[in-house]
Amino acid sequence: MLISVFAFSIMNALLKHLTNYGTFQLVFFRSITTLAITSSLLIYYKIPFFGKNKIILMKRGVVGALAMLCFFFSVSYMSVGSAVSIRYISPIFAAILTVFFFNKKISKIEWFFYLISFIGILFIRGFNNKMNLFGFSMALLAAFFSAFVYLIIELIGKKEHPLVIVNYFMMTSFTLSFIGIYFYWTPVINEDLLLLFLMGVVGFFGQYYMTKAFQNGFAYKVAPIKYVEVVFTILFGVFVLEERYTLLTLLGIFMVISGLVFNLIYKSINKN
Repeated sequence: MLISVFAFSIMNALLKHLTNYGTFQLVFFRSITTLAITSSLLIYYKIPFFGKNKIILMKRGVVGALAMLCFFFSVSYMSVGSAVSIRYISPIFAAILTVFFFNKKISKIEWFFYLISFIGILFIRGFNNKMNLFGFSMALLAAFFSAFVYLIIELIGKKEHPLVIVNYFMMTSFTLSFIGIYFYWTPVINEDLLLLFLMGVVGFFGQYYMTKAFQNGFAYKVAPIKYVEVVFTILFGVFVLEERYTLLTLLGIFMVISGLVFNLIYKSINKN
């Protein structure tokens, strides 16, 4: 999971640096590069290309592509650290979805921890007058679609190879972005071409090792490490991209992550 965290942090920084290009164009380079890697590895290791549960894998691909598209949109309109933090409230959406679709009961203490994270979101948005409302909404949508992604991955379990899952995700993202760039394309300068492909390469490592970690480990043990991505991303944002964060925004980010981590710790204690 640490490999995934560091890879995604680099990808987030590259994404913010390259926001002068259209969102569909960024998704296109991210997906086509990762797709080339996953497809090559599937062929090399002779892994069945389309997997066993095609319908479920297609659903994972669709919601994953929508989550990535919304997240990429959000980064174009707000600081990358804030966008990543908001996207990570997906467990709250996942909890709500399990209540409605699976009649799962959520304890009062879990709702309390979720409330802490939600108040953190209000701090990030409410006290940041410069934050674009569209970007904020896109980050929330990214979190919503990510909740479906995690539920589907949990449903798939170890039935499918991680490369197959990532490959479906990239095929869907590539198709969606290809339609978008047909209508809008910004000429790519030579200096950025390597960075655009590098974004796809580090994105592959992030996606592959994240999927593998969630498949092979308990979510309550793996997920807290995932939240370190927010710290790395903020550091990249401040020292590389020269972003600035107010104390209230940082407090909001801290509350979002704290609420989610406390929730996971509470669940682990109950399981033990």
